[in-house]
Amino acid sequence: MPFFYVTIITLTFLARGTKASIEYLLAYTSLRKGNMKKIFLSLLFLLQITSAQGAAVAPIPCGENAADIVLMLDRTGSISSTTRTKEAAAANAFIDAVTGTGTSHKISVGRFNDDTADDANDPTDTTDAAIYYSMSDASYSYTTLKTKVTAAMSSQGSGTNLEDAIEVAAKELITNGTHTKKVIVLLSDGESNRRDSLAEDNSESDDHLDYDSDATDHEADYLGAAKDAAEEARAQGITIIAIAYDNTIAGEKKYREVLADMTGNAAADDKTANDHDVTEQERTDENKDGDNFYIALGSNDDADLSTVFLAIAGAISCDDGNACTQDSCVENQCIFTASPSGKDDDGDNIDNCTDTCDNRIDTDQDGVADCVDICQGFDDSVDTDGDETPDGCDVESCNGIDDNGINGIDEGFPDSDNDGVADCVDECDDSVNTDGDNYPNCQEECDTDPYKSEPGECGCGNTDYEVGDSIVCYIDECPEGSGETDSDGDGVFDCYDQCPGQNDNLDSDGDLIVDCQDACPNDPRKTENVGPCGCGAVEVFGESVPRTINYIYYENYTCDYCPNDENKMEPGQCGCGVDDVDTDVDGVAECNDRCDGSDDSLDSDADEVPDCLDACPFDAAKSEVAGLCGCGVAETDTDQDGTPNCNDLCANDPAKTEEGLCGCGEVDVDENDNGICDNLDVAPAVVPLPAFSQIQGSGSSCSLNADASANMTGFMALAFALIGVALVRKKIS
Repeated sequence: MPFFYVTIITLTFLARGTKASIEYLLAYTSLRKGNMKKIFLSLLFLLQITSAQGAAVAPIPCGENAADIVLMLDRTGSISSTTRTKEAAAANAFIDAVTGTGTSHKISVGRFNDDTADDANDPTDTTDAAIYYSMSDASYSYTTLKTKVTAAMSSQGSGTNLEDAIEVAAKELITNGTHTKKVIVLLSDGESNRRDSLAEDNSESDDHLDYDSDATDHEADYLGAAKDAAEEARAQGITIIAIAYDNTIAGEKKYREVLADMTGNAAADDKTANDHDVTEQERTDENKDGDNFYIALGSNDDADLSTVFLAIAGAISCDDGNACTQDSCVENQCIFTASPSGKDDDGDNIDNCTDTCDNRIDTDQDGVADCVDICQGFDDSVDTDGDETPDGCDVESCNGIDDNGINGIDEGFPDSDNDGVADCVDECDDSVNTDGDNYPNCQEECDTDPYKSEPGECGCGNTDYEVGDSIVCYIDECPEGSGETDSDGDGVFDCYDQCPGQNDNLDSDGDLIVDCQDACPNDPRKTENVGPCGCGAVEVFGESVPRTINYIYYENYTCDYCPNDENKMEPGQCGCGVDDVDTDVDGVAECNDRCDGSDDSLDSDADEVPDCLDACPFDAAKSEVAGLCGCGVAETDTDQDGTPNCNDLCANDPAKTEEGLCGCGEVDVDENDNGICDNLDVAPAVVPLPAFSQIQGSGSSCSLNADASANMTGFMALAFALIGVALVRKKIS
């Protein structure tokens, strides 16, 4: 037995034990001569060693999920007889590996280019690919399948049509497959130079992809058509595994790229798919990266292609869907060994399978990947206090530092004196100011002297009086003979009095210059000279013009009448400290605007009340209310009875607002209740009734004497007259 095999079996014994060593010894005796024995044993040994070192997933039986598989093999003109033999041997090793799991995998073998009418499913078909032995064959067996593989590769075709290769294989799986899992294993050594039945006529076109957007580049169109066919197959749930079979590593760039694209899960920027020259290490990494694209070298012995086919067999029988494991089947057990993917999607030089941090994901866009982001949602680079905790996640402490970069220093902590400094770090209580000057006690030495903050030469409580070039203190005695008289009663002897007749202690603006000697007693900025702008204003000089405290230079200056307001230099309408905002653009700032939103200058009746506030904008006599008479009508009350003339029917009669029974100016009296005002009622004459003695008669007849008769006649006439008058007045009323 050659030393190579002894070494393999010995190492296997050390790694897996007696049983595995015997199995490999038996396997050796059953294999025919040839390099395939070496690669097969080497592959099994490596898988065992890897398994012994520890698998990523616990072993499970191989092929638990059976699959329908089509091996689509290349027998085009560039494939030599020797290469076709290698191809058939590797494919049969694949069949042995897959079917050895004891599962019911179904495998068909196809070939391209095949422009003869020998499609196993359709004798009349003359496409550039064909199924040489179908899984639907009535007498189907794995033994026959292997024989058919060898026969299929015994002859050579011409031209390369990857589009037909995929379409024929997909049709076989969809039509005759019985399992959910469907796989095409496609091997090709070159670019597609045909496409379906229109391929021979370059002037024809179909609806497939124009691979490089160049209508005249038919070679690119052939590749695009192949990619399109692969997309359609994958859309039907078919997995495509592609093998680029090169005689040298410096193979064609474009065909490798297309094969990688056809699998659907190879990286678009895969080094081995795009680079013309591929290193051996890159090729090895490609075959281990967990995607469905492989590269085999025809210049090597049988080992290389067989290794690739056996790796694919393991992946199909034991596919865990994890790109970070190398799937293999050993002793009918699936071994999932941790393996780098060969991909580094985020460009950090760490393989995807071991990379726990995707540098491409940065949700808060602060330049720090989420996986190492200390403070999600905030900029990690901002750390005001330098404690290595970004402001967004920092907790504010009472330390005189803005720890979190928001709302200022030591926000939220007590500040009893409201000086903007938290009590915990405040060394000066600004709220204590015994002498009431501009300095809290903690900021001055003379906290009981409102006129001094520092002792000076005379000490606190005493004024430093300048006499010539020397300082004289008021506490000193007056020169002999001058007397110690204080005529103005300000506590300063006349001999030292700076303001005779005035209070030497008065310093209204707190500038330490007594008012009587202060050019601007209410302006602490000016003491000796009011300047061209006067007290209360600041002269803003041009940069090129010098200035002195005495304002000797007056050229090139501007008066700032609001020195404490950075936004204004003149009081304007609202005064310093308040912006002259005029929202309604009526020329009146909002601070004085009586008509917000309308023009204050509109005063139609010239009554000095803007129309917007005038109850009667066109009546100068009325502005606040329209009154009882309304706009345009005077509220005159001639008789002063409280009812204006506009509503008074007796405007000159203070006792009446309506005429009543007797009319304006008359009292309504009707003593006889006849509905006639007494001053209009004519009283009737009183006529005495005739005496009874005047009535004479005899029997049943009566008669009056002449006088009585006359009187009775007059009485009756008067009665009828009065009744007539009453009826007439009643009718009139």
